[in-house]
Amino acid sequence: MADHAYIATGSQSKDATVFPSIIEAVPQDINQFAGLFDALSACAEFCLGVMAQPRFETNGQVNAAGTYLDILSDALKRERSLLIEKLLDFKPATAGEADLQYRLLVRFEAEEAELGFEQLIDILRRGQAAVASAR
Repeated sequence: MADHAYIATGSQSKDATVFPSIIEAVPQDINQFAGLFDALSACAEFCLGVMAQPRFETNGQVNAAGTYLDILSDALKRERSLLIEKLLDFKPATAGEADLQYRLLVRFEAEEAELGFEQLIDILRRGQAAVASAR
């Protein structure tokens, strides 16, 4: 089993739940990267959105069900980070692929709280250069 696979804790069964890691997946093209990025992002945000419901709180504190969703959301976000690491190694064949690659990078980086304006400008410049060189 890969180092990054998530195995359900507390499971004594040989049929333990295994959450596959993106480390084991090898997207074949930029559209697969985009699809996985969108799916991981949507699932993580869905978990956090559902947690806002009162049934995931007890006496104003996140309960066990809410904690489970919070952990699941964090795992999905870590997987998305691993996907981005793979995306950085992707070699676009066309200007369109380079454009989508950097759009995904900008979306990812823009969601990170520590991203400064200068860092965003740097990503945009690298993207512009990648698109120009792929033509």
